[in-house]
Amino acid sequence: MPRKAADSLVIRGRTPLRALSAPQRVRILECLIAAAPQSIREVAGTLKRPPAALYHHFALLERAGLILEAGVRGEGRTAERTYAPVARALHAAAPRTKIERDELARAGETQVRYALRRFSRAVRSGDAPLQGAKRTTAVRHLTLQVSEGQLEALNRDINALTAKWAQAASSDDGVQLSLLVVVAPETA
Repeated sequence: MPRKAADSLVIRGRTPLRALSAPQRVRILECLIAAAPQSIREVAGTLKRPPAALYHHFALLERAGLILEAGVRGEGRTAERTYAPVARALHAAAPRTKIERDELARAGETQVRYALRRFSRAVRSGDAPLQGAKRTTAVRHLTLQVSEGQLEALNRDINALTAKWAQAASSDDGVQLSLLVVVAPETA
């Protein structure tokens, strides 16, 4: 029986952060989180890519400790390895070096670009609800001046939001959404 992915994992170091700086690897992780374990061929089908284009990405994710081999399906020439994520959510530890800060920034930029591409495709399709209780597409930008206490409350709210909705990712029905929360000081 395959091992169940942990709810979350704190990642540290250059290798896992670098692994998350490519949209293709982020998409692979999303596929595995949604329906693990899967073979490279199955993920390639979901992503509409040839399997050969993904082997390198799977190897990097495995070397980075973000996915692991979950088993082998089939026998002989039809045998294929299946993979699973090590966790349903990843959180970066505080970077200790300039290299780690650069890799974390690059991974964050990748996440933002990927989310914006999804947003743009949804808006351009004309099919995504932009208003009301069934809205699936939205962008909000706030510039805030917060006290230390308000900053602590904001971070508690973000943690509660992500903890609550990370559990919804395990549901098989409904609409799949991408939720990205970015907080950055205006002075940076």
